[in-house]
Amino acid sequence: MFHKTENARGTFLEQTKAAREERALEKRKESAAKLIQAHIRGWLSRAKFARGILNKFDETVPAVPEDISKTEFRLAIEIYHQTLRLLLVWKKARDKERFAKLCRYLIISLESDSPKYSYVGVALSKEHVIRWISHMNDILWKCCEYLIDLKPEFANDMKSIVLYLHMLVSFTSTNTWTVLKNKNMEMLKPGMNQLCANLMGQLFHKGFYPILKELLLKGLGRIKISFKNVSLSAILTLSLRPLVAANYSDKLMTIFLINILSVPGLIQHLQILSSE
Repeated sequence: MFHKTENARGTFLEQTKAAREERALEKRKESAAKLIQAHIRGWLSRAKFARGILNKFDETVPAVPEDISKTEFRLAIEIYHQTLRLLLVWKKARDKERFAKLCRYLIISLESDSPKYSYVGVALSKEHVIRWISHMNDILWKCCEYLIDLKPEFANDMKSIVLYLHMLVSFTSTNTWTVLKNKNMEMLKPGMNQLCANLMGQLFHKGFYPILKELLLKGLGRIKISFKNVSLSAILTLSLRPLVAANYSDKLMTIFLINILSVPGLIQHLQILSSE
């Protein structure tokens, strides 16, 4: 009798334990399902958010035609806001063509004599100048990030190298800023020159010289060099700007010698290209 009671009690306890474990398992499954659903909803929301930004950017920033005189300028502040949004969701591989399109447009915008259309016109506003400087630091460094991956021996890559070098040259000097040639803007030039020096300084501290060195090695360390006069001139111009800004300090001169003038064959190629 007692044996039967013990068996019944044991069976009851096992059933109770199994039911408890099943309820716990169901609870864990429910929690896991909710977590997965939350992640999926979050991913879908982020994808929708990014897609909206990318579509708006594509609509806002015009492509630069082959005949650049036919470029349709948009308000610089409008381009600025859309570019800020693009950089929130920027992915290097996915947005490669978008970023190149942006750079082409920003370079062309500098030819406008109106601060409404020239991209540097945004920096003339006290409301936007601080953020614009940080924004341009970000864009110029992204140019460097793309340069790292490009190979001068390939024609398409070489076009991209020229574009990003052009972008870096254009926004680290006021020489091509047509808007500053207006008489009422001349007084702003010293401040803008200092702004350019600051942009160049930020690039330098992030590792600009090693990037230029790597680019020179890729283009010159070959039987047939990949660089033409324009691209090589742009690299040297960029490499000299930190030196000039620092008044040829010993520290920067040493870094320049180590990273730039130490590139094998550079002087020889410069002599050949200069004679041409």
